[in-house]
Amino acid sequence: MLRKLYYYKAFGFKYINENMLKDGSIKTSFLNVDSISNIKSQVLNCSLCTLCKSRKNALFSFGSKNAKVFFVSDSPSIADDLRGELFSGKSGKFFLDCLKKTIGDGEFYFSNIIKCKISGDEVPNIEYFQKCSPYIMQEIDIIAPKIIVTLGSLAFNLITNDFGESVNFDSLRGSVFKFKNTLLMPTYSPYWIITNPSKMDEFMLDLDKIKEFI
Repeated sequence: MLRKLYYYKAFGFKYINENMLKDGSIKTSFLNVDSISNIKSQVLNCSLCTLCKSRKNALFSFGSKNAKVFFVSDSPSIADDLRGELFSGKSGKFFLDCLKKTIGDGEFYFSNIIKCKISGDEVPNIEYFQKCSPYIMQEIDIIAPKIIVTLGSLAFNLITNDFGESVNFDSLRGSVFKFKNTLLMPTYSPYWIITNPSKMDEFMLDLDKIKEFI
């Protein structure tokens, strides 16, 4: 029980005396932890898993709070970690350029499921996901986009919590699914497209399809 209380505290929950609620001395705004700025504060100070020891920066989301499209990647790149900014490396700039060519300017929101970079060729383990997933789920609830676009098979598997038998990602990408109170479409990650340019046309078609939902 004590361990669970510490876990909740790390996510920003505040413990108050029951009598303080009865006499009205606690204002409702104090109890509202579901805001983007609050989540950002939690992420930047997070120490829930071992990634906090190797990161240079915890990386938070960016974009419009009124976004209709919510882009989700799996974790920050090493370049992102060094610069303290998401999508700042080669693949990030490539992706933003692809967006301009397909959708153009719009109200977008960009986030990662895991908020700290993962060293070398390490594969994200279930612990990282379990500790970080409440952040992304709160962001989705607050932004309430019309569609979520996951970038890469790992991001799709993490956000849907599907760690079962592997399915051919090529057969899934570009399809639209119901997810929570919105829609979800998986596509390739920009990094993967850079290293596998033969899939560039499919990637651009997926991005162009987003216009149907906004």
